[in-house]
Amino acid sequence: MWFYRFGVFRDEEDADPGKRYKGLGAAASPNSPTGYYLVTSSDGLRWSRPPKLVVRGGGDTFGMCWDPARKLFLLVARGYVPDRELSDDNVWRAKRVIGIFESSNDYGSSQKNSMERWKYQGIGIDLDQEDDFGRISQHWTMQPFNYGNQYLGLLQVSLGRGAGTTNRVELMSSRDGRAWRYVARHSDFLSRGAAGHWDGTSELLASATPPVPIEDQLHLYMTGRLDPDWFIGMAKLRRDRFVGMMAGDGLPELGAPIPGESSNPRFENSWNGRRMPYIVTNKITVTKPILQVNLEVQTGGVLRVSIHKPYNKREEKPGGEVIAGFGLEDCVPLEGNATRIEVSWRRKKDLRELVGQDIVLMFQLKKATVWSYRFAE
Repeated sequence: MWFYRFGVFRDEEDADPGKRYKGLGAAASPNSPTGYYLVTSSDGLRWSRPPKLVVRGGGDTFGMCWDPARKLFLLVARGYVPDRELSDDNVWRAKRVIGIFESSNDYGSSQKNSMERWKYQGIGIDLDQEDDFGRISQHWTMQPFNYGNQYLGLLQVSLGRGAGTTNRVELMSSRDGRAWRYVARHSDFLSRGAAGHWDGTSELLASATPPVPIEDQLHLYMTGRLDPDWFIGMAKLRRDRFVGMMAGDGLPELGAPIPGESSNPRFENSWNGRRMPYIVTNKITVTKPILQVNLEVQTGGVLRVSIHKPYNKREEKPGGEVIAGFGLEDCVPLEGNATRIEVSWRRKKDLRELVGQDIVLMFQLKKATVWSYRFAE
């Protein structure tokens, strides 16, 4: 028997110490059906024999993680497509999409989610017109992982036609781990190396493990193939910097004030004669007294933050008023490049008085990128 892809996991939830380590992978042999096989171990060195078939089908793809939010394992395999065959296509011949499997309780066992039983939840994301329904591009595999209050995934998109047929890794997101959407479609999340280099190949695959947090960074492991050899590599990403919102230096106002004077009061989001880009959040609850932003400011750039009352649908009182002391003019301008820059206001050093209240944040930014924000002690 040989494994196409294989992942090893340490399972702290299993009461049996002999199954502390679990190995799962797509496998096949001349005398066994194709599917996903499970092996277990007490030390990660000596494994059970023979491998146990736990999922039939699924093909030669594999992506898996432990979901701490729902206390189950999440497996990405080849999805089941009713019209899978492309008999008239001499490039693909068949469609490949990602299917979502979730671990379920064993019958007659008190042990939950032991990788012994799986339930198919359907296709994670289907091919569409931009893929020419599988004739231009297809979904080979995806590595999912839980990140904060959502799920992220690294999708391997295989290109068969058109200019530049190099495969790419795209960032995906999901709120429930089942239905997935593109974050920045057609954009390669993992940058490529030079032609002829191990990471310049079209076969650059995210490893079957989630990113590893190391201090202020995330380490993403991958494999690359430069025929006939395979290589193991690593990409580094600063925490929470999967996607950011970037702004330029704004637009000039009509009837702008003289540079150096205060902003024109007719323009809500003005600063020194320019209408500045801004981001407004949904209603959120202040959970801790310090607001921190993950921020990257270019030379000559700046970020300011104001805090507003929540908006509502009542026309006579729509809400959104600035909370006294937390306006843009009160905010101490922020610069720099760090993942946890603290926000303060001239007369309000923190949000202590607002803890437990619902608010709306407005970020005004110039030549800057906001990656994320958080409340801290």
